[in-house]
Amino acid sequence: MKTICKIIAIISILTSCSLFRKGENPLPELPPPPNYKPNHIQNFGDLTLSKPQTLALEISRWTLLSDDVARIYFHLIGNDTTFYYYGTTGELKKRWCGAYFIIDNEIVPVTKLEVKEVTTTIRQPYAFMLVLDHSGSMGDDRAYEIQEAVYNFIKNKHPEDLVGVIKYDHRIALEVPFTQSSDYALSQLVINGLGDFGGWTAISDAILQGINELNKVSPKYQKVIIVLTDGWDNSSSYTPFQVIDYAKRSNVMICGIDFGYDINEGFMLYYAWKTGGIYKHIYSRYEFNLVFNDVVKRLERYYFADVELPIYGQQYFVLKYCYDNYIFEDTILIENEIDTGKVYTLKVYFDFDKYTLKPESFVAIRSIARLMKKFPTMEIEISGHTDSIRPPKDPDYNIRLSQKRAEEVKKALIKEGIDANRITTIGYGEKRPIADNSTEEGRAKNRRTEFRILRWRR
Repeated sequence: MKTICKIIAIISILTSCSLFRKGENPLPELPPPPNYKPNHIQNFGDLTLSKPQTLALEISRWTLLSDDVARIYFHLIGNDTTFYYYGTTGELKKRWCGAYFIIDNEIVPVTKLEVKEVTTTIRQPYAFMLVLDHSGSMGDDRAYEIQEAVYNFIKNKHPEDLVGVIKYDHRIALEVPFTQSSDYALSQLVINGLGDFGGWTAISDAILQGINELNKVSPKYQKVIIVLTDGWDNSSSYTPFQVIDYAKRSNVMICGIDFGYDINEGFMLYYAWKTGGIYKHIYSRYEFNLVFNDVVKRLERYYFADVELPIYGQQYFVLKYCYDNYIFEDTILIENEIDTGKVYTLKVYFDFDKYTLKPESFVAIRSIARLMKKFPTMEIEISGHTDSIRPPKDPDYNIRLSQKRAEEVKKALIKEGIDANRITTIGYGEKRPIADNSTEEGRAKNRRTEFRILRWRR
């Protein structure tokens, strides 16, 4: 799976007069692709008591816990609509049979995979803003179907959750302000098809307005935007990069739902991918009810694993589940971003008191080399650090050892084709501990090699 974000040319927002309002013609609703087999979670089942006739493993989303640790969220879905829980109980836990990363066609095994589970008994309330495409391409009939699906979503929502509704074409309208009351929300929801809408499409501007509304609610809520669209953004003033940056600063998750065939491939997927949200692509109006419910169910109950990322940059994570002589796999693309000036741990390894790189270090070396080739102006500093143990009467021993280790990393990068002038090295020895040197665990953390981007231009 490749994530592609195509930035759409900004088009001036059209006036709302009827002459220009019908900016897009309704798109035909075509049959789904022949191999389309959606899994829309609608209910829950106990895996210790059931044996599903069919089973699928789906990685739903991911988030970064730190610079080099990602939390992966995934689901076991049986019979197309049931999430099966208690899959970490007893012998069932052994069915999670491995994981690995793919980095430039190189397989890097996950040495420690611990699958855990969250159920609805541990639940933080949500604030859901539904952002609904009412451009002309949607058409009256499908707009009615979306509104009916939203009606059911509001009617069946958890009593603690907040809900709001935004409708958009080239204009943005907050129809249901955030409320915990289902009755009030339903009284504000207008079910009239396209009504006064039916113009062009401003997806990014509508999402931004949703973030503005979410910023007004209490931080005790998990903030989620669910966006449904059937086409291309052709009239937003804001770019996806601006909106995604705003969403991340506001701690807002964006879940994207594409409908039909004439979509901007990768546009909504990119929004979800960059904000830790769920992405779905549906093809039938009869899936509107199912997909809204599916997103909520996936957020409420899931399996997860925290995994250490082998590199900085993009990498594919593959998870395996073994069941009745079958191996189910799913893959997701993960990226941990880097910034100028910030210090990052470089996963390179040396034997005790040595400065020769161990073979397992070269995954990280090639990762940094790829970054530096991608950004030819990037210059970095490699720094070496040790614990406080050193030979007596030689105060500079650890300085020399850490300097040699940093220089070994530089030599390896040069062999990968990086100009030596772009790499600075320094050995700090024991002078910059990050943990307690009086414990073995602390000393292990202090024995590290780091890199820092001195300057670059994206």
